[in-house]
Amino acid sequence: MVGFAVCRPQINTFMNATFPELEELSDEDLKEFSSFMKIIRDSGMTKEQKLEEVRVMLANESAEETKEALEQTELAIELNDWLTDQTKNTSPKVKEAIFKIYDLLCDVSFLKKTPADRIAEIEEIVKPLSDSEKKELEQLDEISKKKAKDLGIELPSQITKKRR
Repeated sequence: MVGFAVCRPQINTFMNATFPELEELSDEDLKEFSSFMKIIRDSGMTKEQKLEEVRVMLANESAEETKEALEQTELAIELNDWLTDQTKNTSPKVKEAIFKIYDLLCDVSFLKKTPADRIAEIEEIVKPLSDSEKKELEQLDEISKKKAKDLGIELPSQITKKRR
């Protein structure tokens, strides 16, 4: 399961809430994915500590799978750290909305919901924002997608297109 998470760290881009891959995961896999996301987001840990935590989660994987997963984890950490820095420059309400959405991405009960229910829950967080705050959030989403692409991280829409 950690392999799933680290090969698809784009889950960390907060506006992509459909995540069709989640429909295929067991409760245990969702819990492991949630744990992975919590490690990536933990601001109290260094990059090396995060990688070590993920390495422990990969104990039953082959050396090759572990190496690849850790390389992808480094990208996920880099994207998360970059997003965190970008969030510091947002307005207070946008920052609050972003962190609420990030918290959902670590919540197994949220991850178990249907794509439509996940989108609806995120929309409830975004709804109270003013038009300018929504635009700010959309702009952050766009630059986040660009950063993910620059890092070589596939976004859900790219994965879905490949599966068709």
